[in-house]
Amino acid sequence: MKLTLLSLTLLFSAVAGCLRTSDRVTQANNVPVAEVANTEYQKLYRDYRSLVVAAIKNNEEANLSSITDEYAAKTGKKIFQARISRLDPSGKWRIVLYKTDPNMSIKLPIIHYASSKSVHVHRGKDFVSCESNKTNGTYKDDIHIRIAIKK
Repeated sequence: MKLTLLSLTLLFSAVAGCLRTSDRVTQANNVPVAEVANTEYQKLYRDYRSLVVAAIKNNEEANLSSITDEYAAKTGKKIFQARISRLDPSGKWRIVLYKTDPNMSIKLPIIHYASSKSVHVHRGKDFVSCESNKTNGTYKDDIHIRIAIKK
């Protein structure tokens, strides 16, 4: 492999810790601001997911809409779209909640993510979308959740 001056400079910068993935970096722990924000959204998603899973396991699917509204009010975040699907005993995916705010006209992108250990976070211009992650080709508890939060 032939190394050019540019590739050597980039390699040295990466090794020296000078190469940044973001223009803005938090002062406290040198973590890019976008990663800190993603962690915040992932936590919101995990908290919401725990409420959803508990409701589904207690056969309270009819309450998912009010659970979503209460969670949004509690966190102060505007969840303008929530889609919850689960795998039924016959092996088919069934939507148990699709809730959208008619005042928000944002079309969420369809993204086919690879398996991952963390929640998928997609940043749009006016929203952040958080979506279940697949591990070993399946969703945890056979439940898939996607929420869109207004920035």
